[in-house]
Amino acid sequence: MRIQVGRFSLEMRSHPSNPDARLLEILGYAPSASGKSVTVSSAMAHAAFSAGIRVLSEDIASLPVITYRRLKPRGKERAYDHPLYPILHDQPNPEMDAFVFQQLKITHLNLWGNFYAQIIWGRDGYPAQLWPLMPDRMEVRRIGGELTYFYQKDPATTTYVDPRTGEKVIADPKTSIVPLPAANVFHVKGLSYNGLIGISPIGLAREALGLSIAAEEYGARFFANDARPGGYLETPEALSDEAYERLKKSWKESHEGSEKAHTFDILEEGTKFQEVGMPPGDAQFIDTRRFQLEEIARILRIPPHLLQDLERATFSNIEHQSINYVVYSIRPWARRDEMAILTQLVPKEQRTQIFAELLVDGLLRGDTVSRYTAYAQARNAGWMSADDICEIENRNPLPDGQGNIYLVPLNMVSAADLANPPPPKASPSAGRDVRNIRAMTPDDWEEQYKEGAAHWATDLTPSLFAQEYVEKLKDEGVNGKLLEIGCGNGRDSIFFARAGFTVTAIDVAPSAIKLAKDNAKEAEVDINFQAANAEDLPFEDGSFNALFSLSTLHASNLARSIPETARVLVNGGLMLVYIYGNTESVDSSIEFYTTADDFINLLKASGYEILDFYSEQEDEYDEAGEKHQILVALVRKAGA
Repeated sequence: MRIQVGRFSLEMRSHPSNPDARLLEILGYAPSASGKSVTVSSAMAHAAFSAGIRVLSEDIASLPVITYRRLKPRGKERAYDHPLYPILHDQPNPEMDAFVFQQLKITHLNLWGNFYAQIIWGRDGYPAQLWPLMPDRMEVRRIGGELTYFYQKDPATTTYVDPRTGEKVIADPKTSIVPLPAANVFHVKGLSYNGLIGISPIGLAREALGLSIAAEEYGARFFANDARPGGYLETPEALSDEAYERLKKSWKESHEGSEKAHTFDILEEGTKFQEVGMPPGDAQFIDTRRFQLEEIARILRIPPHLLQDLERATFSNIEHQSINYVVYSIRPWARRDEMAILTQLVPKEQRTQIFAELLVDGLLRGDTVSRYTAYAQARNAGWMSADDICEIENRNPLPDGQGNIYLVPLNMVSAADLANPPPPKASPSAGRDVRNIRAMTPDDWEEQYKEGAAHWATDLTPSLFAQEYVEKLKDEGVNGKLLEIGCGNGRDSIFFARAGFTVTAIDVAPSAIKLAKDNAKEAEVDINFQAANAEDLPFEDGSFNALFSLSTLHASNLARSIPETARVLVNGGLMLVYIYGNTESVDSSIEFYTTADDFINLLKASGYEILDFYSEQEDEYDEAGEKHQILVALVRKAGA
């Protein structure tokens, strides 16, 4: 004979006097060797087990579920605009917030080994709602190669959620089973034998839970009845039956029950009370209770101190126990959830870009000293800024962008450079690198002009670069205001003025400005000469249509002077700049060092478009005992 029990069809081969174990298990009365039936209800009635479930579920539910978008070539950002973000982070359905939903998920997984939720798909192809389903009323079958979930509706209700519309509708009283395709069920599995459904943790730990439940029940009855004799009464003479019964009844009424424990009595006619210590069996009972608490912690894989067992916890190890709890207990559950979200809720075509994570960083935070030490190391290593640290500490960023600065150690080199060290080099951010001799300062140039013997102080023939630059400006239709940086004796400034430009010229040496003014006066041209530094030009943004600098900016901090030239140029303005990549003297000392690639990259980073670039390494030393690498660039400021 076969009977239908819920969604199961069973053949009756047992008798009420000797029921079949499988029948008892289905009916919720799984026996253990202790004689106690271990069910979800009885397990949750056990204080330590229910406390452990609450610890796990509340801790994991407190972790926000964040939907991310991958960045290229690396990194990620929060995908606030993705349809999954509010479902996972805020509210999966109109009746539950994210915390309740997550707590229910972990509770189901630790009681039944499975969590099921019905997916209500929106018209945009993304999940619109997630409705939890009871695991004990779900059956998973493979039909025609496809998984189908059969859900037994709650007999206490008459409505269910229609998987097509997401609306609550009246259930058909003729059927109690609702078939759901796998695409409509969000299924998170615990430990599994077949990869399709999880195993009930209660079933796996039935014997340990049964023993713990039995010990707890024994203790309750022990204290309820106070049945253990705390001692015995001794009389000098034998009592008559009537006296014996009266004394026994009187003593029982005065001391039986936990509410009458530790009361006193008056003994008559030489009667004495002899106290008896705790029997060995009771001492073993206490040890059993303590051991079962550890068993519960072992079953749920949580540290005993989270169940208020502080016997082995110390100030020196409890922080590490908590970190282990996050790494070895919470993280596996979080990973199961993340993978289920990715494979069941994220559309297949988006899985390489969209993913979800449970943020566990907050639970891994150590004490204040440990955190601040770690922050200092990260910031000094250059991979965290002050604003990054503020964000982790739940503080606002520093004002005016002050905290978005990354520090870089100056004394660190690439491991690859140890075998083949490169020549001394300074990137544009360093400006210049002086080896053996120092670079010339404005005071040095002032002394040079006071001597006035060098050719650049006496020759007034315009340079070929200036002549070619004027032709290029005419071809490009550029006229108007022109700035020369490093005018020297004014020879090229005079040429530009004669070509029809309104010329402003600067130099760091006041003696050079005086010499250039005298030469311009004699040439009868009008030029605005100023003593100024290229690293801080005293002009408004976009003041000039063209800019010319011949053999001077290499003596400046290029990382400052090149952006300054871009600032004072109009959009579409042209600049011809000539610098020395290096200046090597006869004793091999290097005064300036800038590579061609560094120079090009700095120009581009400053907003310039490279129109033409020229590089040449001189082979011979000149009359000053120097040879140079010449770098010449014709550039246009972007934005025309």
